[in-house]
Amino acid sequence: MVASLILTLVLLAGVSVMGSTLQSWAKNTTRVDAENEAAYAVRYIASQIQEAYIATVSTDGNTLTYYLPDKDDTGDYKTPLAKEASSRSFYVSNGALYEQSGEETRVLLSHIASTDPTIPGSDKSYRVFDAGQGVITHSVTIHLVTERQTRIAENMTRSRHRQLVYIRNAPETLQ
Repeated sequence: MVASLILTLVLLAGVSVMGSTLQSWAKNTTRVDAENEAAYAVRYIASQIQEAYIATVSTDGNTLTYYLPDKDDTGDYKTPLAKEASSRSFYVSNGALYEQSGEETRVLLSHIASTDPTIPGSDKSYRVFDAGQGVITHSVTIHLVTERQTRIAENMTRSRHRQLVYIRNAPETLQ
């Protein structure tokens, strides 16, 4: 009788530990997925815009428009440097990050949060793209906050990524 009571208590404790472990596993799996997706998006944007000739950020900070340097038939930059005819852009709309090149638009990342809870004060909104100082943009800061619901309904997980990108081909003066 005592042995069966002890066995029952041990089994209940084991089931409880297993349940909390699975809950933690599900939460952390979602967090890792969100971190990886956001990190990939930031790295991808950085790799695209660091080669830019001209980059501009909208006043609300949700759109980054850029031009790559024009290239000749062999793929080399034309000299003197000049911008391509068509612009490219990244923009945030309705909780998703889009890439637009010519007529093509694709979703790069979803679950973009409109606020960053780590910002002090009552206004938690943030600028996804922020241009560096000066008339000509030589750097852009990318700041992404994603928010995803974990597999356990009551939990949300957030991911923050920020990267400063220097524009390598920006002209010294406007022409």
